[in-house]
Amino acid sequence: MQLSNAGLQKIIQREGVILTAYQDSVGVWTIGTGHTSAAGPPKVKKGMTITKAQNDAILTADLQPIIKQLNAAIKVPVTQNQFDAYVSIVYNVGPAFLKSNSMKLLNQKDYKGAATAIMQWSKPPEIIGRRKTEQTQFLTPDAPIAAHGSAGAVVVAGGAALATTPHHLWPWIAGGTVLAAILIWLGVHALTRKAP
Repeated sequence: MQLSNAGLQKIIQREGVILTAYQDSVGVWTIGTGHTSAAGPPKVKKGMTITKAQNDAILTADLQPIIKQLNAAIKVPVTQNQFDAYVSIVYNVGPAFLKSNSMKLLNQKDYKGAATAIMQWSKPPEIIGRRKTEQTQFLTPDAPIAAHGSAGAVVVAGGAALATTPHHLWPWIAGGTVLAAILIWLGVHALTRKAP
């Protein structure tokens, strides 16, 4: 999976954007959306400034190793919001989260337990608000993406159901989904023909 644009924007909101280099709470030179020299180029120095476009490019590069690590660590189906929330957490706390209770519970398909365990990463106390927003993001169902009106939404929803359904039930669900999509399509077109 990749980080969604909505997920990227949430990380930017949580981290903030400072286009002039500053020292963080432990004295590390930082710029943009939490970029430090430890993450890779560019090296952050006193007096350094960057543009918003440069910040977006730096942040995207900083997030790529995290995305790769998460794709290797996650062994079960996840929603886009769940993946995006985990990217945000790992960006904030580091790769130690990949061995967390939350990750272990996720890989056991205990999604609620994984969400609850996110709050184990709430030190210092100032981070609790952020962690709650990430937990909420993790628990928020993805919005369906309709390709062609209502019928497209039904097909997408059916596909999501197939991802977590035992194999022997797939033909029944697929057939029902297609039938529902056809009935909706016929209903929409019937109403359209009757419209003045």
